[in-house]
Amino acid sequence: MMATTQLEVAHMQTGRAKAIASLRVLGVFLIGMALTFGGAMYLESHFKTDPNVASWVQGIGSILAILGAVWAATAQSRSSLEAVRMNLLLTEKRQQRAILAVAEASVARVDSVIAAVEIEEDWRSSLDKVYVRPILDGLVAALSAVPAHSLPTRDAVTAFLMLQQHLVFFANNVDELIAGPWKHGHVAPPLMELRAAFDRSKNPSVQNEMYARVNQATEAFKTNVRTQAVQIHRCFDQLRSEVTTAQLDQ
Repeated sequence: MMATTQLEVAHMQTGRAKAIASLRVLGVFLIGMALTFGGAMYLESHFKTDPNVASWVQGIGSILAILGAVWAATAQSRSSLEAVRMNLLLTEKRQQRAILAVAEASVARVDSVIAAVEIEEDWRSSLDKVYVRPILDGLVAALSAVPAHSLPTRDAVTAFLMLQQHLVFFANNVDELIAGPWKHGHVAPPLMELRAAFDRSKNPSVQNEMYARVNQATEAFKTNVRTQAVQIHRCFDQLRSEVTTAQLDQ
């Protein structure tokens, strides 16, 4: 959508510039012709010169008027191209700032989730207050809607695309953490066996082993969340550095 808007603005700028160029060329040509015929009539009326002289003056003046119109068209064309180039550059910068704004909002959301996960007591309650999957999905969708080709460097594009992927992985890992070991496809079956063994034997050691495995799996899920958060920060830092550096060089 943003790429379409950029193209439409460029076409509008180009059309306006062409119209102005045409008016200026016509103006220069008409002024040149007026001065030419005026000069010829002045010579003929005041100096009674040979009519051929006036014709020569008119011919030379016409050539000069045409050359002047060509020069005006060339100068205006260069000015128009520069105006279009500057407009595209400004549009590109606005898109880059929008990308950074959405990416920064995503990082802030990730940081709030990590802060909740790091709470030792009742981390689930804290996580429920800050984590909403549709919000992260909306941020990823907003990033996906921005054309990557508006970014200035290859490394910026790579960081931008990797950021989106790690945000999806982060959300999946948080969902996995919230669901817990008992609903995990690979972790749950051994836990079910331990619980069944404890129900049969009522052996405390079996129960302790079950709890230990639950805690171990939960910590592994938390580690996965932290790992994705680190990758998100790395991608964002690189993206911001590449965009900022490129804009300072322009």
